[in-house]
Amino acid sequence: MFARLYSMSARRVAARGALPLALLLTLISARSAPIEPVTFAEPPAAEPAPDLPKEAKRGVQWLVAQQTEDGVWSSTQAQAGTDLYEVGVTGLALMALMESGRYGGESDVGRSSTRGVDWRVEKVHAESGRVGDDIVKEFHYMHATATIALCNAYAQAPNEELEAASRLAVRYVLDARRPKTGWRYEPELDEVDTSITSWMVEALVAAREAGLVDDLETVTSEVCEYLVEMTDVGTGRVGYTARGSLSSRVPGMNDNY
Repeated sequence: MFARLYSMSARRVAARGALPLALLLTLISARSAPIEPVTFAEPPAAEPAPDLPKEAKRGVQWLVAQQTEDGVWSSTQAQAGTDLYEVGVTGLALMALMESGRYGGESDVGRSSTRGVDWRVEKVHAESGRVGDDIVKEFHYMHATATIALCNAYAQAPNEELEAASRLAVRYVLDARRPKTGWRYEPELDEVDTSITSWMVEALVAAREAGLVDDLETVTSEVCEYLVEMTDVGTGRVGYTARGSLSSRVPGMNDNY
């Protein structure tokens, strides 16, 4: 269900202000778990970057208003008291905020991004590098957005704690890749798909731009070969799990987004 969104660079999406909201809604689209009602706060007088379009500024203000006190953006999906998608939703929100204004500082946006990143650092597992708990099958989407947010924050305001968390998250990305190809929902699965692979590559790009990894030549070369194999030479269309395969969108479910 993610294919049409993941074909675009995550940062370009975030920079457009209103589009991160569509990403958030898609990420938390209907599943079998019961949906808990959500109420939205009125936007505060946030301080996004002055060069943003008016619509983007309103989108940033809306995002700041939805953050909880402990730095989380919650989804509408909970199971046994656990928010299934808070890691991914928080990652997407942070990506948007850090594109609209610098991480940190005393502005509303800066304080909001700082709380979100602090919560994200606490969620990094010290041994595996996984960000959050693997409680949904699409967990790698969550980890990718979390890693991008961590690396972007480190690039803007480096410190030792953030560097350590970011390096752990990036190491998980590298370790979770299937040999000579890409990524799938979980590291134990033998198959791969182009949707999650695109997000994991975006995470590695963010890590390289932050100076957290040096040599990605082998990884990028093998991923590119995999993507070429997945591409229909006649139409240029990239398959989802095989050349010629259809989109990951679910008929009916995604008509609302």
